Amino acid sequence: MRRGLAAALILAALPARAEDLVLMMSTQDVAIASNFTGSRVTLFGVIERDFASVSRPSKYDVVVTVSGPAAPVLVREKERKWPLWVNRTVWRYSDVPGYYALLTTGPVLGVANEAARERQKMGLTFQLPALAELPDEINPDKIAREALFRIRKQQALLIEDARGIAMPRPYLFSAAIALPARAPTGRYVVTATVLSEGVPLKSTSTSFTVRKTGFEAYVAAYARDNGWLYGLATALLAVSLGFLGNLIFRRD
Repeated sequence: MRRGLAAALILAALPARAEDLVLMMSTQDVAIASNFTGSRVTLFGVIERDFASVSRPSKYDVVVTVSGPAAPVLVREKERKWPLWVNRTVWRYSDVPGYYALLTTGPVLGVANEAARERQKMGLTFQLPALAELPDEINPDKIAREALFRIRKQQALLIEDARGIAMPRPYLFSAAIALPARAPTGRYVVTATVLSEGVPLKSTSTSFTVRKTGFEAYVAAYARDNGWLYGLATALLAVSLGFLGNLIFRRD
């Protein structure tokens, strides 16, 4: 009796623990060759609980964000003046992910509360903030952000899928990450967040790398390390091909 009472007191004295989250990628290396047409990487996750975990009255929700390598982006607005199109306005954005995916178990507004969305940057708008702190309706760069979003979505580089996560069991989930043929090379950070009633309980991150292989990798590395030689060789090759074409197709 005393042992049972002591064990109960010890358990009651232990702090309540939140859930733990274990992630595993189907691959952590995506190779791009000359015949690369896209790929799919799958994230597997397990929500772990123990005797000290707090009991939840509702089911779990999961949000997965995938952020590719970031780089500066220029958005130009063109205006037609007579027969020509000229650049009218240029907007410059720094550190814009070349690829971004938001995968959830339901609409993000219902899965995560506003504080969680802002803290975890869940959503497309957090990846390209406005240049001026003004209401979006009167913000001068609204048209540029909308255009960039539209282009990236058409290129499958900007994805938002409210059914992008499958949960075959209450504590198991998987998310398929689709990479298009023009996916940028570099490190992709994958962050999974478990929520209950809109409140985040645990976040864990992992990553994978997209890299070029074979002849494409050699050319890219040479162009990066020897820019002026690569430019000179490209110009000489273009002149040589033009001269050869003239010899072959000229009419005497």
